[in-house]
Amino acid sequence: MARDKCNPITLLSAVVDRLRAALTLDESACFLSLDPHVKLHSPADLTYVVSPLSGSFNGAMIDGGGDQQVTTETGFTVTIRSYQQLDEAGHDAATLTDTSLGVLQACTQVLQALTTLEPKDGDGNELLRDQMAPTGYEFGKDGRDKTHLTLAFSTVFDWDLSV
Repeated sequence: MARDKCNPITLLSAVVDRLRAALTLDESACFLSLDPHVKLHSPADLTYVVSPLSGSFNGAMIDGGGDQQVTTETGFTVTIRSYQQLDEAGHDAATLTDTSLGVLQACTQVLQALTTLEPKDGDGNELLRDQMAPTGYEFGKDGRDKTHLTLAFSTVFDWDLSV
């Protein structure tokens, strides 16, 4: 298939939709937010927050697109937040490794869902210049021992400037 222009709305929506479908999540457990560390009272044991990253425009990459598109190098994060106290104070074995509630298992599921995602438009045209790729991850703890793991992904696409 050919490659088509994209926009951040289409891309981020595809990521959220893929996570919801692959991990069987509802809107309260997987959502889009500018704040990757937003703290909500979710009924879910784990939440998955998709957040856009800042990006850059590659001026040399306006290949034939003229004023209709500009190549964008950017990305997004997926922050997995655990709301369960699975371990005694100062210990994190279950929080990290539990097969149903651990953040490492959840991380594996996110990687499986997104490393195979190739967003396409309604005609089946690919929307990204390059395969989206995981670029890193980071662990953290909030007050009351709430754990989170943030995964970062890179994306390159032609931002559709047509109205």
